[in-house]
Amino acid sequence: MGRSGTSLVRAVLSQHRDIAMSVRGELHFHENWNQKYGPAPTEKQREQFVAELLASSELQNWEVDWTLFRYEPKRFDEDFYLDAFYQLGDFYRRAKGKKYWGEKSTSTIKHLSQITREMPRAAFLLVVRDPRDVFCSMRRAKWNEGRTMDPGRFGHTWAVEMCRCLGRLNASAQRYALVRHEDMVLSNEKTLRRALETLGFDYYPELLKPKDLKWEKNTSFGAQEWTDPGHEQHTQELKFDPDTLGRWKDHLGKNDIAALENHAKFGMLAFGYTPELATTAYQDTLGAKIKRKLSKILPR
Repeated sequence: MGRSGTSLVRAVLSQHRDIAMSVRGELHFHENWNQKYGPAPTEKQREQFVAELLASSELQNWEVDWTLFRYEPKRFDEDFYLDAFYQLGDFYRRAKGKKYWGEKSTSTIKHLSQITREMPRAAFLLVVRDPRDVFCSMRRAKWNEGRTMDPGRFGHTWAVEMCRCLGRLNASAQRYALVRHEDMVLSNEKTLRRALETLGFDYYPELLKPKDLKWEKNTSFGAQEWTDPGHEQHTQELKFDPDTLGRWKDHLGKNDIAALENHAKFGMLAFGYTPELATTAYQDTLGAKIKRKLSKILPR
């Protein structure tokens, strides 16, 4: 889910000696292209798709020479779009001289079955954040101005989506790990080391001291957000700021907090977040049950 600290994790992983992290999430384009060209595009439509994709501003921000890219048809027969994105990522990896490539997208989970079928050794890192902070950040975001967000509906959506994500990963993925944003900020070395070792990657201290990272002031609180070329940006050392945690306490009213917690309680309990105003006792058993099922991957 967006506003969960995925940009911070991406910034750290982009410094890994073996991982080429692409500039932005790409798989969310899948639905757009599918609607435009259909699930089984003709050869001509595939050529048009590849040409349109290479000309997009998103790919231009990857800072590689796309004129050298050549699409090889039918690597993955059952999913043309996943095939194309895989080849783009693999080209990017080779251009950067890395062993692996990664992408940050909040909609990757939608394509999990296709990804794990075609790339069984793919590694997944799920980032979770306190839903109260997520809601607070979303409601204050510039792109959400003028909209009304219902805290109860959001809380239910958050809990269902997060538990569903872990359930799908547990059922389909060979390699996956969970990172809570709060743990990443407060215990970054322990959290990152555990996640990387779980996924089969090396950890080294330099990952937490990346230099020349770019950021833009576009978060809901006007704070620094790590970003990529193509935006108004500055260069500054990466920081893990505890003051970014628990902002909901100052920006959400009691009624909103109670409504969100009453609908998200089972998910909050499952992921180790403590509700303060929730009264829905029936969710306690459900939250404990989910937590037991996820005990092997939840942070300790």
